Amino acid sequence: MRLGTRLQFFALDSVSSLLPGGEQRQWLQQQLDGLSPTVQFVVVLLHHPPITDYIAGARGNETALAKQLAAAAAGSRARFIVCAAHVHNYERFQRDGIVFLVSGGGGGKPEFVNRSTADLFQSGEFPNFHYLRFELTARQLRGEMVRLSDVDAPSGPTWAVRDYFEVNAKTP
Repeated sequence: MRLGTRLQFFALDSVSSLLPGGEQRQWLQQQLDGLSPTVQFVVVLLHHPPITDYIAGARGNETALAKQLAAAAAGSRARFIVCAAHVHNYERFQRDGIVFLVSGGGGGKPEFVNRSTADLFQSGEFPNFHYLRFELTARQLRGEMVRLSDVDAPSGPTWAVRDYFEVNAKTP
């Protein structure tokens, strides 16, 4: 899906193969090879995360996707952001110039994550019921993780921005 001229989304199926030779992978590569030169940001959405500190780790299917995206991002005019879920917590990584987000805090049973130093979100707060909010500006895609912070407040639950990041467009 394209949103305007600068933002391109791809929703992938984590059940279907993302391994070399897989039909979905080939389709994605064709789409990435044919990106419009006006696209500044590519957002890839899928269920299983390509990078996570969760005990089960990333699956081979999504690890292969991370490698494919790294190669595509290196030669692209666009910046890449990957949003996945599955792990019921929040994590943020940056690898190969790509921002990888794990955003599984919508209400399922929370899962504790032992955060490595690679995770750019180092809060010990738990659980992390949250949502992501993005804002596209002239030269950036700004992101926020908005967390349910005080469920027992007398006036009702409150929400607070607990993580913030910016992805700058590449210089033309």
